[in-house]
Amino acid sequence: MSRTLLTTPALTGLLAMLSLLPVATAQRGRAPVTPPVTGSLFGYVGYSDTKTPARLAQVMLIKVYPVELPTDVRPAQPQAIAGVAAAALTTFTQTGLDGHFQMPAVAIGKYIVLAQQNGALNPIARIDLDALNKIKTGHLTEDQIKDHLADLTVVTIEEGKTVTASVTLTHGASISGTLSYADGSPAVGVQVHLLAKSSSGIFQEPDIMTLGMASTSTTLGGSATDEAGRFHITGLPPGTYAVRADLPLGLLKNLGTSFKGILALGMSSPDSLGSATKYDSGLSVYSGNVLFRKDLKPFELGDGASFTGANITIPLNGMYSVQAQVKDAATGKPLDMAQVQLMDADGNEILRAQFVDDNGNCIFEYVPAGQYTLSVVNAMDLSGVGKMLDKNYDPKKAVHYSAASLKVRVSDNTEGIVLQVSKPAPAQVPQAVAGDAATADMAAAAEDTRNAGIASGYVAQLAGAGDVGATRLAASRAAMTTDTAAAAAETAAAAVESDASQATAALAAGDRASVNNARDKAASDYSALLVADDRLAKAATDLVTAAKGNAAINASRPGSAAINGLGAQDSSAAANLLSAATKGGTAGYSAAAANEATAINDANTIAGLDSTRTPTFQAAAKAEAEAQSCATAAAAGGSASAAAAALAAAATAAATADGDGNPFAGAVEFGAAAVANAASATLSAQHVMDQLKNAQMVQH
Repeated sequence: MSRTLLTTPALTGLLAMLSLLPVATAQRGRAPVTPPVTGSLFGYVGYSDTKTPARLAQVMLIKVYPVELPTDVRPAQPQAIAGVAAAALTTFTQTGLDGHFQMPAVAIGKYIVLAQQNGALNPIARIDLDALNKIKTGHLTEDQIKDHLADLTVVTIEEGKTVTASVTLTHGASISGTLSYADGSPAVGVQVHLLAKSSSGIFQEPDIMTLGMASTSTTLGGSATDEAGRFHITGLPPGTYAVRADLPLGLLKNLGTSFKGILALGMSSPDSLGSATKYDSGLSVYSGNVLFRKDLKPFELGDGASFTGANITIPLNGMYSVQAQVKDAATGKPLDMAQVQLMDADGNEILRAQFVDDNGNCIFEYVPAGQYTLSVVNAMDLSGVGKMLDKNYDPKKAVHYSAASLKVRVSDNTEGIVLQVSKPAPAQVPQAVAGDAATADMAAAAEDTRNAGIASGYVAQLAGAGDVGATRLAASRAAMTTDTAAAAAETAAAAVESDASQATAALAAGDRASVNNARDKAASDYSALLVADDRLAKAATDLVTAAKGNAAINASRPGSAAINGLGAQDSSAAANLLSAATKGGTAGYSAAAANEATAINDANTIAGLDSTRTPTFQAAAKAEAEAQSCATAAAAGGSASAAAAALAAAATAAATADGDGNPFAGAVEFGAAAVANAASATLSAQHVMDQLKNAQMVQH
């Protein structure tokens, strides 16, 4: 019922395949892989609860890199991949019947010694799932494990030396149950997936590439039920769990459109793949015999406990088909590329998803009666792209559409649903508008509101996506909140500036009563501005956190890491500048200058990676340099307004440099520009309030 992580035939095949890679590389005339400098490792794996050896346990070494990942862990060329694969053979072994193991040639460096065996609790599994989902094989950093060293066996391999290690395992908790249909017959061969509750309160299954609960593959890929509908999941740490049963209804039928859709995204919009990872896994039933994750009934597991009541009954009646077609809202033309997501009524959880066929159609079968949201994401018109391998094939000619959604009620088989999508309006670039300060601030507020709407579209698109999608969702949501908060601050600043203009005009006319009224209103509006700035400061801080998370999860991809890192630096600079504008002092400007120094490097990195993007990111780097210069000058007593304006321009340049290539990073940059513009508006409002005082407008 449970499966080993790698069966002997599978492991033999893997080793055979990997062993051929350097040979194949040499046959192609490429440079041979340089043998690494090595040491050796000798160790023992045993159980602490039974005091017995862990016989025939799998042992692997997980490389731990410095906080900043070196470029050599990001292989992009075939010969580099071959080298990494060959090196992997030296860091995987098996214990003998006495529990001992050897690794005679291990490249020097720091490693986690990870032992795995069915039913055993892996020490790394005690790390919280939220932290584990940020740890990817081959890209583990010292910073990521610094808080978990007590749970891990870490060794440092030195040249020519033998290091010893002792790894302790304990028998973990287990979950078992039976799947049956409503008529009492067993559900045979159905995948059962483990869901664990993280510290954030979300039930999620470990990523297949995530280290952690890997003592058995049943905790990763799911456990298939046997001939009696039974399943068994072992090797679990204490925690709160649930299970999900997936019936792959229509999986094979939709395989062709899924392949076409993923291929189209990968060629024309690779950064959208994170939101396309969920395919139509069919009908899902959760613990408690419920159909929505939010309604599941969890259960608790203690150390080594066995829970045997994880039974699920799968309904057979009250389910219907839902057919929909995606069309261009302007022309009525069916689109040959889109992913349709069947979501819960609130649009928060993706239940199932399908790519449309060439005529824009898709159909969900076995949908229980109820209220749902049908959402369209990654919609494209591929008619102008051409055929793959054809000399005229150009994925950049794909026409992209905005996300859209529609509420539907299912009470019978439903046909003829039309999902209309529109081409997105370009994001409005925040910029100064000719005229008085109040007019400029109101224009900036309107643009920020518009960009908040665009970011909200990304939020709808990414809701319920996987690991990468989750960070993009957080960044998009933070950008939306920041844009909205910035618009509120700019509106309040514009009110102050308008009040001051009225007071000035009344003073010139000798209308003291109107002067006093305008002065009082300016004071009231200024108080509102201070409240709005406090809210914006919180939103800006959240934007920084989300942007850094987006950068961290893309650390293994230099281009994406630099683009998202650029957004993290600009949002940090904007938050620091806002702090300086509202709290005074020069520390914020100095910090912003430091942020911009890193942003310059990020922009230049992107410019050097892709010649097609070199001009735009060189321009962005130049704008970042200007922002750094102005922030440095502000720290020395220069113009704070000039620093804010330069940062807004730099963030805008970064937001538009990649075009549609990374809209989520662009949303972060527009959020940073919004914060900088709001800081500029606040500085302007402060200035006019000072003018009111200096003009003796306090007399009654």
